[in-house]
Amino acid sequence: RFPKEPPGTQPMMDVPLYWRVTSYNRLVGAEWDRVSADFEFIEWRSRAGRIERLTPNSGREVIQDIFLQDTHGLPGVPALPGLYRLFPAPTARFDLDQTENLTWHVAETTSQSVSYRAESRLPEFSRDRLVAATSNYARGFDSEILMQKFTDNRLSERARSLARSLTDGIESPYEKAEAIQRYLKDSGTYAYTTSLAALSSVDPIDSFLFEARRGHCELFASCMCMMLRSVGVPARVVSGYRD
Repeated sequence: RFPKEPPGTQPMMDVPLYWRVTSYNRLVGAEWDRVSADFEFIEWRSRAGRIERLTPNSGREVIQDIFLQDTHGLPGVPALPGLYRLFPAPTARFDLDQTENLTWHVAETTSQSVSYRAESRLPEFSRDRLVAATSNYARGFDSEILMQKFTDNRLSERARSLARSLTDGIESPYEKAEAIQRYLKDSGTYAYTTSLAALSSVDPIDSFLFEARRGHCELFASCMCMMLRSVGVPARVVSGYRD
């Protein structure tokens, strides 16, 4: 279904490309806004429908068989970071949008749903290396505006106070993340459920943390993200699922 070497004799064509990075960065009420980050310059080539990165990153190979139920309004082709090879679906054509986003997108399909294969290489870091990472984000965020996107938070004061109490005395951003994760996951204060009671539409994070204390995965992820941001650690929410 997804051959390593698709049939055909079309020659390789080098295609310069800015791969568009899209993430959910800003929480407004109970909804996340999707904000585009900076463009990353990557060179690609294509042959017989396969899209391949000229110089892939090193790291652990992850193969993703992705199914999209609806491609309407899709800003780009979803895949893990470190994408180096993409096999467009037989039922869809992927094109490079050179006029606006400079990204691969689903140009046309013969059905509403689309499935395809993406191959990525993810960097792997030891815990010691992660703990040793500093909180100097100047190299990763070269502007205050970009830094603000990943630290913006609208937490109540009691939620901020909780985040500070959990991370008090901890210098490493990674250990701060571990402390907040342990609290949400292992303290026994919260429980996972998909039968969610109505939360405040104005401040669902506060409502979850101090009243309901029961929620689904997106609530846990949003809480951790906002709490980390409130103590100065840039964070974002990534949505998806894994078999």
